[in-house]
Amino acid sequence: MGAADIVPGVSGGTMALICGIYEELIASIKSVGTADALSIFWFDFNRFNQKVGWRLLTAILLGIVFSLIIFSQSIHAMLGSPVSRTYLYALFLGMIVSSIVVCIWRVPNWENRLWIGLASGAALTLFFTGFRSEPVVTHDLYDVKLPPEYRYEGNEQLRNYDSETGILKGVDSQTLAAMWAKGFLNADSVVVAQQSQKEKRLADIVTIGEHGWFNPWLFFCGAIAVSAMLLPGISGSFLLMILGAYPIVIAALAELVQGWTSFTWDGDAFTILLNLGLGIAAGAIVFSRVVDWFLKKDHDMTVSVLIGFMIGSLRVVWPYRTYVWELDPLKLRNGPQLIPDGFYQPTIWDGAYWTSAIFMVIGLGIVFLIYNLSENTKKR
Repeated sequence: MGAADIVPGVSGGTMALICGIYEELIASIKSVGTADALSIFWFDFNRFNQKVGWRLLTAILLGIVFSLIIFSQSIHAMLGSPVSRTYLYALFLGMIVSSIVVCIWRVPNWENRLWIGLASGAALTLFFTGFRSEPVVTHDLYDVKLPPEYRYEGNEQLRNYDSETGILKGVDSQTLAAMWAKGFLNADSVVVAQQSQKEKRLADIVTIGEHGWFNPWLFFCGAIAVSAMLLPGISGSFLLMILGAYPIVIAALAELVQGWTSFTWDGDAFTILLNLGLGIAAGAIVFSRVVDWFLKKDHDMTVSVLIGFMIGSLRVVWPYRTYVWELDPLKLRNGPQLIPDGFYQPTIWDGAYWTSAIFMVIGLGIVFLIYNLSENTKKR
């Protein structure tokens, strides 16, 4: 699940369903929101051990952290190359296809209503993932000249940057605020509104550090993002980008980590992440109850809809894409970032076709191997 969360557009819920722990995961998260979880505070350890699925949650959290530490650098490097990114997505495509087959096997009797549920889930996910990951908040876009130390001088042609003038194009106000918080810009930085072509001071259009400890919007974003992460086929980070909170969250995380390395404390960054974390905790507990209710009410229909979500998510991990290079306003020191721009269908004469096919087969084999191991473990 940790490796999947690194890859843009891939849901941790998909990996949980692949590994066959999805239902147990939902039940364990649900148990955290019960009175049984509070029994640990009055030292009723027997009740806590029997009623709360802390062992599974601890194992999953440790596995996610371990995976992020071990695989983050290699996966990040693969995502930065069009060729290796194709192979990585081919691997995930094979894993999801085989997991769809495995999950279909787990439903004993496929009735017409179950196929309708599967088709509905697939259609819903295809419709949802068809949106571009742009914020729903309608802000004006601005062009801003970067300070000399952050300008790019490489050879790639960047879609959102003019190398001759050092101007970064099409930046929304929320991202400008995050760039200010990260120190890329200051209060007197001049920005130009794309629609009116009027010059403005950055401090005149955005503010930073002027909010209370509780932010209902970030709380809501956290709750919605974790709900998506628990659903196969929908990425939580994708939803954060649509909601317009992704730049703020990433900037806050970077500021907090940077503060730890220099033994300083960034209270504003902590407040942002605290609000998001509270939303994630609340959303996970509430949404797990919803999914658990559906599983108990009509298990086979719920699973068929979840399989439909996985089928719809195949579009997200389609490996054959065209790319453009852009500067990420919040990762200027990292240089150009590879951004998906469209899809294409390769021919059998394309060398990448056969190499990616090998990675798809490997992905298929990984899931079937996990499935066979889990089935053998159950028989013992």
